[in-house]
This record gives sequence, C-alpha cells and structure tokens, in this order.
Amino acid sequence: FEILPFDPTLYEQNKPGENQEHPAKLHFFDDSSDSWLSAKSTQAFITHHDEVILISVRGTLELADWWRDVDAAQVPFEEGKGKVHRGFYEAYKALKDFVQDYLDQFHAGQKIIISGHSLGGAIALLLAEALRNATD
Repeated sequence: FEILPFDPTLYEQNKPGENQEHPAKLHFFDDSSDSWLSAKSTQAFITHHDEVILISVRGTLELADWWRDVDAAQVPFEEGKGKVHRGFYEAYKALKDFVQDYLDQFHAGQKIIISGHSLGGAIALLLAEALRNATD
C-alpha cells in the first residue's frame, strides 16, 4: 500500500508542489473533540496500491461513540433508499467528504475494500452503500 509521497505520474489529477498535503492528513480521519458532549469521535484510515483502496473505520471505543451507538432514531438515507440509524448516519456524514476527496485523488480503477467493527462496521456499510449508489 502506498503512503505519500506519491508518484504524480500515476495520478495526473494530483498537483504536488509547494502546497503538498502532509501524508497523515490524506490517510487519517479524526473528527473527535475534547468534549464528550459533542458526540464526535469518528476515526478512519485509508490507503491504496495499484489493485486495492482500503478504508478502515474504527469501532466503538470512547464515550462519544456510545452516544452515537444509542442515537437510534430512524432518519432518511439521503444517498439511497429507506431510513437509517441517526447516530451511525451522522458518523458516516462526518467521514464521507474525506473518503470522496481521497478517491478523487487516488482512485484509478482499483477495487475498494471498506471494513470496520461495531460502530465502524455500521459506518462502513453506509459508506459502501452510498458509494455503490453514486456509481449507479
């Protein structure tokens, strides 16, 4: 799997130079806050090589994760059909732009593998369904 710096000849859409992103900003997502009342604590890792893009979402660990787990009200799934668990959906929405930005830069036809356990598995499922619907 590739960790930046990357080869700009493989990904013409990237413009390395003075404004080059730090690798951690491209590979790691963390929206946690210092306040447990904020209910934000989503972390994910994304990387790739020439055949696979791997996205891994962390599961329930912190108190804020438990708040997301119990926020089970059903809300419309805007990226697909039906309704979804609000806490899981809010965590997915926090992560979706990070994933899309990475895919815009590095997806060159590779298979995408999305994994997670517990809360991370629920977020991974929503992410997979949203990506599948976006390509239909």
